[in-house]
Amino acid sequence: MHIRKLWIKLLEIINVVVLSYKALSLLGNHKNNRGLLLFHQLFKTNFIMKTILVITCALLSTLSLNAQQPPIGIWNTGKENTKIEIAEVNGFYEGEIVSSDNAKAKIRKLLLKEVKSVDGEWKGKLFAAKRGEWVDAILEEKDNQLVITVSKGWMKKTVKWSKD
Repeated sequence: MHIRKLWIKLLEIINVVVLSYKALSLLGNHKNNRGLLLFHQLFKTNFIMKTILVITCALLSTLSLNAQQPPIGIWNTGKENTKIEIAEVNGFYEGEIVSSDNAKAKIRKLLLKEVKSVDGEWKGKLFAAKRGEWVDAILEEKDNQLVITVSKGWMKKTVKWSKD
């Protein structure tokens, strides 16, 4: 999501620079104005275009390494065929029960909340049913599985959900 916004901003900047150059070229008589002459000379040597290209390549290579797709979709917890649907809600990602063979499971009960990308990791809160409380969680999608590492104090536990 953030990569798309950066792309749009970068393209807008490039568009403004190119349109400014074209407008100045149409004015024609820029030889009497030192600022316009300098701008024209920079474009003649392709300095700005080369700089924009280098910055774009550097940005894209950095972003593509750190970019992880959000863990949206339906996930099977592996316990009593319980399925959780993760979707975006108000800028965050949330997961709720959509089906289960467990008669006590409440359909549409929220199990994941406040999930967002922080420093290249998906972090949020997972409801620990046995404890009846929300615990910190880190989510990572690997090989069609959602690996969730939960932590409370000094204790950590990892659970794996499979993509449905």
